Amino acid sequence: MHDDNPQLDGRVYEYTYDDGGSVVLEFDDGRLAYRWLSGPFAGVAQNALEYRARVIGNGVLVVNWHDAANGNFVTLLLDPGHRTIYSSGIIGYGRDDMTTLFDVGRITRAPGGA
Repeated sequence: MHDDNPQLDGRVYEYTYDDGGSVVLEFDDGRLAYRWLSGPFAGVAQNALEYRARVIGNGVLVVNWHDAANGNFVTLLLDPGHRTIYSSGIIGYGRDDMTTLFDVGRITRAPGGA
């Protein structure tokens, strides 16, 4: 179950990691959708995921979700003011190619033009 976060509905973030992987993250109707545009996970996408989020200060958000269909559990720290995203997660759990992520990226699109 996601936290009640109506303030996130309509928000779209796009971010890019140092390895060139870029992601679009969208919030709508209390749900989250993501789509990898490029990089090692290009083409991986999921819609209507339940998420949890919390504003932890000055517009900084911590968001996490479980994408059981793709075997992913991800936590993001979004800091639009500094155009930075921090991520931690397990990607592809239960598969031979499982990996973890612990990355920093640059937010290239955020609400308010960040």
